[in-house]
Amino acid sequence: MVVGLISAWQFEKSLAQLTQDSRLRLSSSPLLTTRSESPGDGVGGEVSRNWGRRFSAGGGCEEGAEEWRAGELERSSRNITFDISGNERLYNIMINQLRPAIVAVILFTIGTGLIFPLVITGAAKILFPRQAGGSLIRKNGAVIGSELIGQNFATPGYFHPRASAAGSGYDAANSGGTNLGPTSDKLINGIHKKTADGKDDKGNFDGVKDLATAYRQENGLPANAPVPADVVTRSASGLDPHISPANAELQAERVAKARKMDVSKVRNLIESNAEGRTLGFMGEPRVNVLKLNLALDGG
Repeated sequence: MVVGLISAWQFEKSLAQLTQDSRLRLSSSPLLTTRSESPGDGVGGEVSRNWGRRFSAGGGCEEGAEEWRAGELERSSRNITFDISGNERLYNIMINQLRPAIVAVILFTIGTGLIFPLVITGAAKILFPRQAGGSLIRKNGAVIGSELIGQNFATPGYFHPRASAAGSGYDAANSGGTNLGPTSDKLINGIHKKTADGKDDKGNFDGVKDLATAYRQENGLPANAPVPADVVTRSASGLDPHISPANAELQAERVAKARKMDVSKVRNLIESNAEGRTLGFMGEPRVNVLKLNLALDGG
């Protein structure tokens, strides 16, 4: 694009210079016409040299190449002749300016659209084969998910992810957030309607208060117990695979009870699967829910 703009500017500059240097040769070439003074012809009758015929106001017409009648010759216009060499220069300038622009577009298309992606993809597969392949997680040789995409778990014996606004929940084909502002009544209080037949309306939405209440109930917490922010908020993608360590700790007793495990073992699994900040300063400590649940299953 930059090359194209530069070429266009150079072309405009060269065209201005050409216009300034080139001169138009004006040659006074008389357009020979005559008016007939014959009463029968009427006023305004003209003889056209190109056609070799005389037209009269009365409709008369004489064919042939008769001698021009004496009369007043008028020079009514000038014949403008362009400098042919100037046109050739203009053509050469256009070619000289367009050629590098076209070549640059082709080269950049091949370089940035083909060579660069292939080089980066090849380097990634060599240096980071697992990440380049989608960070897939396998169990018994079968792909069961990705470290980068969250999954929904609802049974008591598993850790639950945060709420999701992607489709009906963790729909990888329908990623998205709620797009609700912090002062939105829908975000805070939710929407709870019934259809005419008494069923839940499809447009119902669990707000912050609903999510907090449900979380406290399923984990046996007091009604006024504080909960982590990720418990009551949905991620922008709706596919966040992580929860906070505090969120996981509050779920530990429920998971241990459902699996009839020692809660300390569950907490050890949380600690061993916890991830710190990226590069030590970006993001927050987190726990990958899928990997933690696999650890619970001994996978």
